[in-house]
Amino acid sequence: MIKKLLIIALACAVCVPLAAKGKKKNEKEGDKTFVLADRTDSLSYCLGFANGGMMLKERLRQDFGLDSTQYATFVKELSKGAECSDPKKVAKVLGFYHGLLMRKDRMDKMLAPMFAADTTLHVDRGLLIDVLQASFTNDSMQMDAKQVNDYMSGLQRELQAKAMDRYKADNEAFLADNARRDSVVTTASGLQYKVLTAGTGPVPSKDSKVKVNYRGMTIDGKEFDSSYKRGVPTEFTPQQVIKGWAEALTMMPVGSRWMIYIPQELGYGSRGAGPIKPYSTLIFELELLEIVK
Repeated sequence: MIKKLLIIALACAVCVPLAAKGKKKNEKEGDKTFVLADRTDSLSYCLGFANGGMMLKERLRQDFGLDSTQYATFVKELSKGAECSDPKKVAKVLGFYHGLLMRKDRMDKMLAPMFAADTTLHVDRGLLIDVLQASFTNDSMQMDAKQVNDYMSGLQRELQAKAMDRYKADNEAFLADNARRDSVVTTASGLQYKVLTAGTGPVPSKDSKVKVNYRGMTIDGKEFDSSYKRGVPTEFTPQQVIKGWAEALTMMPVGSRWMIYIPQELGYGSRGAGPIKPYSTLIFELELLEIVK
């Protein structure tokens, strides 16, 4: 995150002054019209525009709490920085900038996902800054680079495991709560379904080729796939898809539209798939259009 913000900031510092050298006319306060006479002008303009505008304004607002009343100061200092070649001034500005990145509000936001995985985990910001400063001047530190990497790797694995355990528990709790709804039917396998439209056609076998429309979501409501959005129904046989789909399809009469709730054991289990995390409950709106053959 720190590296990403630094790259963006440095890119802006280079790009904006270049754009300002383009040929201008009708210039007044807050309004500049640029005449782009050659490729240099066009390239400079595009780089300045891509790194500025709403994208940079939003980052300044979210990460540092700046609003429009500070924009003029920011732009003025940006131009100065692009022309600065004094190493002492550069060191001073970059030190101040990296200090801003370590403000308590920003660090709390950055570390929030780690704290969510383990509420006993905390960072002593003062110690962090002291160690960072010492690492520039001390030849000997209590931990070397390998020890630090080993510790952080181990901590990352621990937090990922805890986060996955919590995610799995959340999905199991969702299914338990959903099963108590009067409109939801739970089968012996654990599959849950709710009939939205009751079809009257034939029921497919596991070898039948079917045509369906569907949209798939996780328990947080995020959609990960949809034939409706593509505008084209999907064709396959029930034995070609995950167990939860196969079971539902071989119970649905043609013309049916169901909501199905697939526990991870009947879905992608501990391995997940693409944007679908391991242990995810899968929620599908599933519409059986026809048996193709």
